[in-house]
This record gives sequence, C-alpha cells and structure tokens, in this order.
Amino acid sequence: MPPVLRARPVAFVALAAALLVGACRGPAARRGGAGDAPSDVAPDAATGLPEGDGSTCGPGTVPVSDVPSVATEPGAYADDPRLAPLVDELDARVRSATERLELVTGLAFRDRAAPRIRLAPLGDERVPMRIEREVVDGRRRAVVQVNLEPLVVGTATLDRVLARALAVSALDGAPTGARPPAWFGVFVGTLAAGDAADEVERLARRGGPTRVDPEDDACAAATGLAAALLLAERSTPADVRRLVALAADGDDPAPLVAKRVGAAGTGWSGDGREILEDALARADRSDLEAAAPLRRALDELGPEGLEQEAAALAARQPPTERLRLEVESLRLEGALRAGDLEAGRAVVARAPCEPRVLGLLEDPAGYVLAAARLEAMEGGDAALAWLRLSRFDRDFPKSPLRPAAFDTMEAILSRVPPDLEVVVLARVVAERGTAGLSTPTIVRRVETLLRERRPGAARRFLDGLGTRGDDGDLALLFTATDAAENEPDAESRRVNEARVAAWVASPSSATEDDVVDGGAVAAVALADRVPASGPARRECVRVMLAAGGLARAVSLLAPEWAAVPDRFVSDLEVLAARSGYGDLRRTVEAFFPGVRSDARAAAEWERLTLGLDPVRLTTDDGLLARLYSPEFAVRRAAFEEVVGGSAPMVTPLLLRRFAHDPAILLRRIAVRAAGREGFGMLAEEALGDPSGLVRRAACLALADAEWVSAAPAVANLLRAPDPEEPVRLAAAGTMLRFAALDAAWVRAVVSVVRVGDPVLADAVAGGLTDLDRAAVGRAVAAELRLEGAVDGARADPAALFRLFVAYRRATGRDAGYDPSMSRDAVRTLVLGLPENGGSGVPRAK
Repeated sequence: MPPVLRARPVAFVALAAALLVGACRGPAARRGGAGDAPSDVAPDAATGLPEGDGSTCGPGTVPVSDVPSVATEPGAYADDPRLAPLVDELDARVRSATERLELVTGLAFRDRAAPRIRLAPLGDERVPMRIEREVVDGRRRAVVQVNLEPLVVGTATLDRVLARALAVSALDGAPTGARPPAWFGVFVGTLAAGDAADEVERLARRGGPTRVDPEDDACAAATGLAAALLLAERSTPADVRRLVALAADGDDPAPLVAKRVGAAGTGWSGDGREILEDALARADRSDLEAAAPLRRALDELGPEGLEQEAAALAARQPPTERLRLEVESLRLEGALRAGDLEAGRAVVARAPCEPRVLGLLEDPAGYVLAAARLEAMEGGDAALAWLRLSRFDRDFPKSPLRPAAFDTMEAILSRVPPDLEVVVLARVVAERGTAGLSTPTIVRRVETLLRERRPGAARRFLDGLGTRGDDGDLALLFTATDAAENEPDAESRRVNEARVAAWVASPSSATEDDVVDGGAVAAVALADRVPASGPARRECVRVMLAAGGLARAVSLLAPEWAAVPDRFVSDLEVLAARSGYGDLRRTVEAFFPGVRSDARAAAEWERLTLGLDPVRLTTDDGLLARLYSPEFAVRRAAFEEVVGGSAPMVTPLLLRRFAHDPAILLRRIAVRAAGREGFGMLAEEALGDPSGLVRRAACLALADAEWVSAAPAVANLLRAPDPEEPVRLAAAGTMLRFAALDAAWVRAVVSVVRVGDPVLADAVAGGLTDLDRAAVGRAVAAELRLEGAVDGARADPAALFRLFVAYRRATGRDAGYDPSMSRDAVRTLVLGLPENGGSGVPRAK
C-alpha cells in the first residue's frame, strides 16, 4: 500500500495546492497530456493558482463557451449598502469562476446547459447555497441559489461559493442521465475552490462527522474532502482530470478513485479516513485552546480577570488575528455585564461589525447582538442599536439568539426617533404577533396611534391581541379607542378629512392605508364623497368597509338604498365579498328593514345571495364571500364547490352571475353548467360574449339544453361568420342538433354545405346523415338549384360536388354529376331532380 500523508513531513495544504498547480500547467495538460513542464508562473499559496485575479491559470487560458446567466433578487437586502459590492462584481466573478473550473478540473458547459445563478437571501445563514434543477428547451440545467446572508456577514466568500456551485452544476447532465454521488460533488468543488485547507480547519474547529464512506451521503463532506487529500498525495493532476471527466460522463467515481490511489476494488475509504484524521490533527487550533482560559477568567473574575489573562497570554505568544478578535468579543461581553458603555464602544471601534471581523469570529451572531445591546443600554444610541438589530434580523434568521434580539427591539421602542418607532414595532409584531408584545409596548403603540389620529389602526391593533385583550391593564386603551372613533375631536375630523381628500385625488396603497387607519372617523368623511355609481363607487364602499367596519359602512350607505334601489345590490356585492353571511344579513336587516318588507328590496337580496338556500349560507358563513371574492382562484373553487360538490346546488341566479364573471374561464364553466341544467336562455345570452372560448361553450351548452329557440342566434354565427373557426364548428354542430329536433332548420344547416368555408362545409356534410333523409334531400335539391340552376349562379365545382354527394347519401340516388360537366349540363341535371319538379330519373346508386 502506498504511504499515506501521515508518513510524510509535508503539510496537506501544500499537497492540495500542488494538485491544483499541476492541473494548470498549460494547454497540453488541459488536454490530458502527461509529462508537461511546470508553468513558470508562481502559484498562490492559498489557492494553488497563479497570482493574479484568479481568472487565468498560466498561459493559454481556455475560452468560456457557455457562461451561466446571473440574476439578483435582494429581498430584504435591497437597501443594504453591503449588497452593492457583491452585485457589481457578480458577473465578473461568475465568469472568473467558470474559467477557473475548466482550468482546474477540465469541466465546462459545452455539452450541457450552463446553470442559472440567482443571488438572493435564503433565510438560513448556515448554508452558502442551494442547487435545484429545471428543464429548459429539453435540456436539464441547475439553478444555483447563492445565499446572500453568509456573504454579507463574511462567513462565506463569493468566489468559493461560486466555484463549488459551478462544479456541482457541471457534473449534472451526464449523457447517461446518471448524477455523480454527493461526495464527488464535494471533491470537485474543493478542487475548483482551492479551499481544502480552510475546509480542514473548519472541520477541526467546529467538529463534524469524519466518517469516510462513498456509499453514505450523510458523510459526503468528509468523504469528498478525504478524496481530495488522498488524490493530492497519490495521484497526478492529469489523472485527476481524467477521473473527473469520466465521472462527469456517468462512470462511478468510487472505483476510479481507488484505481488512482492504488487501492483494491473500491476500498479506499480506510486510507481516506486516515489521511483526513491526520490533516485534522495537524490543523492549528491554538487560538481555540487559548480562548478557553480567557472565557473562564471572564466568567470567574469579570473584565479585570479577562484583561490579566489576556496580558499573560500575549506575553507568552503573539496572538493571531482570530484570537485577537475573540478577545475583543469577550471584552464586549464583559462591558455589557458591567454596564460600561464607553469600554464597549472602544471594543466595537477596534473590531467593527464588518465582514472582515465577523468572518473570523466563532459566534458572529452573538457579537452583532452584543454590539446592538450595548447601544440599547441607558445613554446609548437607540437608532444605532436598531441599525445593528435590523442587520442581525436579516443576517441570522436561524440564530437561537433571535428571541433576545427582539426583546432588545422592544426595549428600545421608547427611545428610538418617532419615524423609526413605527418601523421597529412593525418588525416586532411581524415576528411575534400582536399578542406576543409586552404590556408597556402595547400601551405605547396604542397611545401613539391615537395621538396620530389613527383610531382605526388602534382598534385593529387591539383586536389582534386575542385573549390578551381581556387583561385589565388594557381596559383603558379599549375605552380610549372607542371614544376616539365614536366621539372624535375637531382635529381628528380635520386630519381624516384631509386623508380622504388625498386618497380621492390620488388613489394609492399609501393614501388608502391612511384612510383605513382613520377608522370610523375616515369612513364618515368618505361617505360624503361616494360617487353615485360605477367602479369609483365600488372602490369607495370597499375602503369605507375597511376603515369603519361592516356596521359603520352599512349605517352610512343604507339611507341611499331606499331612494336608489340600484345602489343596494351594487354596494352589497362589495360588502358581501368581505363579510360573513350571518353578520351581513343581521347588519343589513338592522339598518335597512325594507329588505324584509319591501318586495323589490327582498328580490334584490335574493339576487345578491344568488338564490342559494339560506341554511347553506348560514352553515358555511364564508361561502357567499368566496363566491364574490376578487380573487379568481377563490371564486372558481367556491363555484365548483356549489355546483359540483357533495351537496350540489345550481340556481339560475348563480349561473347568470358567473356567466358574466370577469374571468373567461369562469364564464365558460358557468355557461356549460347552464346547458347541462337546461337553462338555455343563459347559454343564449353568452353567444355575444367577447371571448371565442365562451361563445363556443355557449353553442355546446345550447345543444346540451336542446334550446331550439336559440337557433336563429346560432345560425347567425354561420351566416355572418364568427371570426374563430372553433366557434363556427361548434355552431354548426349545434345547428345539426337543432335540425334533428326540428326539421324546419334542416334547410339552414344544408345551406352551410353550399356557402360555408371548406372545413365547415365538410363537417356539416358529414353530420347530415343523422337528419331526416327526405328533408335533407329536399333541402339539398333546393341548394343545388341556387348554386347551379338560377340566373347568375356560381356553379362552384367544389360546392356542387359536396351537395351532390350529400344528395346521394340522403336519397340513395346518384344524380350522375361529374365535375367536368358544363354549366348548361349542370343546370339541366339540377332542374331534372324530382325534388325540383323535374321528370328525369336519376340513376340508382
């Protein structure tokens, strides 16, 4: 067995670098040749690549044939200044990583689709990226989601993440369809990123599985790293490139590795584990070991003991940069314990919350939170505390310290500037919910809203407390909020009237939110500006309902309903879409008693409820709201539930409503349902729909309903041809059905065979056999007379041929027509038909 790394007094870092340097020796080496002279460009010690920007690897750079596409979706980082450098460099970094991948591993995107790279936060600072797959134009490609969170913190670097992501992407898409095992992706990613040393150090510092097993994806990280170290020791760069190429084409990489390292069969995992353990033993953990007594000194003796221990350590050995920053982290913790604001600020000045610092700390999340808590102390800068807390919130979504961070956010609410208070509270509420806030925070928030003349927002805030609303400490808040809505002072009326005017003049989400926050006060002001009808009125009613609630909105609108009944249904449709059936019925009856006593109002209420059984609507209180929902998917699901669920209920009012729905698909579904239920009149109305899909559905529905009275309207789609062929074909099919039910329409159907376009004429001709043969014979003979026997007849050969074929099928007699006949011969033949009063005797079939 060849010796393993432990037998040689050479650090594994140099060997891993040597592998990458050898892989970059020049054009011949990149073609897989052996025995090439090494490049005269000195390699970088950390990456193994020649010095420079990493985009080249000695002379003869391989051109990139297919560069990955790049997109940025910053999300919560849109306004974060740390994002700009990453975005500015992303395209260049992707191209550089793609070139590096080919130079180091031989992998490229010539015969497989380049990945799509998306830079975005993933909601988990622990993962540098995620890779998914998609199929585009028949080609499978990877979708690499590069995580912003560790990049802005400094715990990951863009170059290395891209290198590893591109390596895994290039391995996907082998001709055989096979995907290399997870450990092999780690191995190739390590080659491409050149970060074997860092990976060993990370594993040594933070622990993790070190079991090496190519068959177990759970230990893929250790297996891939062990393979890289083992091949660096026992193989050559050219052999490694060939190994990567074979595995990328679908070969099993485990026996390939075994062959390159001289192991029997696939049994290289033992040697891999040994070389990995040796590398871990050589990793420098001195700073971790030195930090342990510093922590004990702080815990036992406080900041003074920490300083004594730090001074003693510095006297024994110069601290590394990593150890120096760990000492600063402990000093910041000590300053917090002692309440020493100035000492803590001095620490943060020496070690700011920047990637170059956070990337070296063992607990970057803890350090950022400690820096925020420092400014949250009495005498600190609350705005700066919020800045750091907001960064903690974005950067560490999975940190166990998040509850403490949001406790600190609540603590600074009373000290942040007024413009920040709303932002901070909104973030705390979004994280914890209204009911999760402390009582002082609730009181402060409601008092602030009432002071800003936003009683509606205060009411919604209190309603969101749930069972917390029963706390006696909050009773005065409920009383004050009710008074602010129902007995507003002059200033509140003035402010909310101005908000209503601003929304009417320039509707937007911002001006609408201001009106809604005004609550009942704004609703009353809006009532004076509601238009008489149309979409503008519906919008006003919707905003009035959101601001004042159902009872207030109905009380303000009801006086108009008796005088102008049309407004009753229009307004109620808006209210119904956002209210439970029970509350709507009780409120309307309370403020508009005419709905029970007036026949017209009662009929309008019946139309509003779509003729559905009140018991059904009461049992499912939200059903009516779903049927009137502005969301297409919600309306469709509700409609299908009513007409086709376990207890179907189909009414003409329901079908009429949905046959005029804004969504084409829902109109089509409703029209077909009308046909199945025999409501032909509803289907006939849909013949004039602007959508060809709905007009076609209407034709089919009329046939289902056998609504022969609609025949003139359907025939008009053929006489003045509908612009869409599917509609014409459906209309012809419906007319055939009508003609089978009523022979009076046979002639109209047969006329299509003569004057319709060829596709339509052929389709109708094929359906004539299902009609009364005698009637068809008479109708065909009449159409033949018009086509070939009257003065000025067209005598179109194609039309004549179709008609004579139809005549033969209907009567069983062959008239003897031949397309080569002259016009006079055709005229004589047509007039000689018995149905046209002729005495000729057509030949038997």
